[in-house]
Amino acid sequence: MGVYVPRIHECVVGKIVGDYREHFLVDIGAVDKAYLSKLAHREATRRNRLNYKHGELIYARITSWDIRMGCEISCTDFLGESDIMGVLKGGITQEIDSTDAKLLASSHEGSKFLSLLAEYFPFEIAIGANGLIWINSISCSASIILITVIKLFRKTKMKDIATILSKATEITTAESEKQEDRSTEESSEESIEESSEKSSNKEVSTSESKE
Repeated sequence: MGVYVPRIHECVVGKIVGDYREHFLVDIGAVDKAYLSKLAHREATRRNRLNYKHGELIYARITSWDIRMGCEISCTDFLGESDIMGVLKGGITQEIDSTDAKLLASSHEGSKFLSLLAEYFPFEIAIGANGLIWINSISCSASIILITVIKLFRKTKMKDIATILSKATEITTAESEKQEDRSTEESSEESIEESSEKSSNKEVSTSESKE
């Protein structure tokens, strides 16, 4: 991924790399780190400021950029809402071409592609114009499958994507069933052991009372 050139109102995925009294420093893949005010959130107040931790990923919007003053970001959209903005918990991230990321987020082609993915796996996604994507699905393996498929965006036909997802679903379902079978077997073994122990204890108690 090349160096990101910020544009006002674009949304980015970034990492907290500095914590100061009034703001955070965030790495968004640009030449300079972005500034995030600790009040740049709808629910933030002077007494209840943003409290992000070093290394956390966030989804934010570019609010200003100047080659001399640097870049400022906010965890609210252009309407002042923050439902989909802020810290990104769990999930995995992947870098892709920034052009592909922008098309995935805003084009009809991207919308159809994401809708296809949702037919096979439920997921949450944050697409950064800086080429960084965060995705969180029902399991780590499902998230990895989705990220792998997203890298095929604009490189593979939709019908081939559907075939890949269908096979991946079959594999994950089979793995889930195997895991359930193992859990059932382990529970049965534990129950048998507990029953055996109780039976042994009863026998010991009976023999002691006879004596």
